[in-house]
Amino acid sequence: MTAKHKNVFVLTIGRTGSNTFAKACSYITNYSSGHETRSWEIGESRLDYSHNHIEVDNKLCWMLGLLDEKYENEAYYIHLVRNKAEVVESWNQRWNLSFSNIRFFAEGVLSNVPELLSDADKLIVSEQYYDTVEANIKLFLKDKQHQLTIEMEDIENGFSCFWEEIGAEGNLPAALAEFKIKHNKTVNQKSVEQKERIFRLSVKEKVLLKTLQAGGGFWEMQRWRVQLLWVKLQLAGS
Repeated sequence: MTAKHKNVFVLTIGRTGSNTFAKACSYITNYSSGHETRSWEIGESRLDYSHNHIEVDNKLCWMLGLLDEKYENEAYYIHLVRNKAEVVESWNQRWNLSFSNIRFFAEGVLSNVPELLSDADKLIVSEQYYDTVEANIKLFLKDKQHQLTIEMEDIENGFSCFWEEIGAEGNLPAALAEFKIKHNKTVNQKSVEQKERIFRLSVKEKVLLKTLQAGGGFWEMQRWRVQLLWVKLQLAGS
């Protein structure tokens, strides 16, 4: 099994069906694939993707300059888009998530305190976030030789074209069937609390894994292993 391109990157603002897109890519047999697989990495390791890999990660839109320096025209780039009003509405529902990109944008880029923004202000910021990311991706792709824009509103045709463009092998009907399943749906207060809980457990899991890798005394290691097992069980039941 051979891959036509060394690397494939799916660029998107998020809330565009990117999680589902990644799941659909799992039916491709001549590429590995994943969703935010290196999101916890730092430094040069953050963008160190293996060959024959499809990466779907909306946070790549924050580091397009580095992506260009490392992969330039050697990679294939997908711009995954969705109706602006729906994307803006979806991000505007995520202000209460402490790990949400919309909060990062408001606090880190615009230097605003989300709790001091009115509902009208938050909608404006959500629209500004959409416009900023879309403009950045379009500018990045301006000189890219291998690229394709896929609209979620026409995802079956778009994904089929993507499949052909990258020379994918595997089960296309099963991949397309993923788009009929709702993944990462609209949030309510209960789901916000659940997402927060999963996020905190994921953080704890990674801290424990790193602690175990660093090593320690026998009983300390045993205690950390028990804690890690408990976290993994909690995540599995979430």
